[in-house]
Parts: sequence; structure tokens; C-alpha cells
Amino acid sequence: MEQSSITLSIENVTFGFNGKELFKGIDLRVFQGEIFAIVGTSGSGTSTFLKLCVGLLKPWQGVIGINGIDITTVSFQQLNKIRLRIGFVFQDGGLISNMTLLDNVALPLRYHTALHEEAVMGIAERRLSLVEISGYEEYFPAQLSMECKTRAGLARALVLDPNLIFYDEPTAGLDEDKSDSLLRLIKRLRDESGVTSVVVSHDMDFAARTADRIAVIEDGRMKMVRGRVKGEG
Repeated sequence: MEQSSITLSIENVTFGFNGKELFKGIDLRVFQGEIFAIVGTSGSGTSTFLKLCVGLLKPWQGVIGINGIDITTVSFQQLNKIRLRIGFVFQDGGLISNMTLLDNVALPLRYHTALHEEAVMGIAERRLSLVEISGYEEYFPAQLSMECKTRAGLARALVLDPNLIFYDEPTAGLDEDKSDSLLRLIKRLRDESGVTSVVVSHDMDFAARTADRIAVIEDGRMKMVRGRVKGEG
């Protein structure tokens, strides 16, 4: 594949805490429009890996490229601009408890754009419709099911039209039917918008049904267990 089609590029990334190595020279490429799953057991470092990918942590060594830019070398201001093209969906949606669903989704628009309020509300409402939870605009997070919170978190992640979305355990706490429903939504968003998705999960079955390719983090290394992008390597 052409280099320009690589959305996320990880090269020889090593990282750890308090002098103890957690990752040992991880390499990874994720391509535009791909759904890529990373699977690991509890304690394997999957959530830590996502924090590295969005610049919340800095590796001991290596390159982390987002849309062709190495985020380990840029300034804080440049990193914030790069993050505007990245969405992040937390395990429980990561919603602010004292804000309505609509205000939660509108928050990035109010913070990062100069759009007037009518436009902000219109975009937020359309994103809630996109993730199939219209009608819950005035609900607060405590009034929502786990599935609705996850969908709301996804609506907020989509509101700035990112080309890359990270999902941290999106099916945690969901039964099989709700997991399948979320799976279909992730695939539909990819098919309709071409957004690239990186999904971290402890659930290999969910990963196998969702992703184009799957890697496992084990003993500090990342191993491909399924899939190969045409033209790669």
C-alpha cells in the first residue's frame, strides 16, 4: 500500500513504568478505513498502549505516527491540533455526569470551534442520530444504560469528524446482543465514512467478528494473529 494510506504507524516503541519495561519494541501499521483490533489480557497494557497512541504518555523510544506526523516529537500545541482528527471512546463513554447527553456531545464543538450555538446543537443532534440514540438528548449519564453511554461517547468522538477513532473496551459490561449491535454500528461507520478504527478488547470473539486484522499484546510484544492488508509488506 502507499505510505499515504497509513493512518497509524508504530515503530520500535518501548515503554514501561518505574524502570520496568512493559512494551518491547512494538511495530504496527494501521491503514485508512481499517478496523484493527488489539487484544490482551488484564494487565497486558492495552489501555496504556492507547494512551501512548494519543500522546497521553511518551514512549521511552520509538516513533508513533498519526496521519504521517510523529507525535513523540511535536510541541504540546501541535499535539492538540493533531488530536482534533482523533476520536476516543472510553469504556463507559467517559461522559460528564452533570451535563445532559446533548451537552456532552456538543462539548468539543464549543471548546474547539467558533460555531454559533444553533449550529453546535444541530451537529450534536445529528451525531446522536448517527449512533442511533435520538430521543435521549436531555437525559443525564446516570439515567442511561451502559450501551447508551458507549454510543453517546462515540457520538462525542465523531463530532469533530475524525479520521481515526480509538475504542477502549467498548463492549465492557454489555451482553452478547448489545455487543453485536455495537459491532454493527462500528462497521457501518467505517463503511459510510471511511473512518479508521482501533479497538482494544479482552474479548477475542468480539474482535474476531469486528476487525479486519487482529493483534495480541503478550509478554510486552505485539503479535499478528489474523489478517493481512492487500499490498502490505
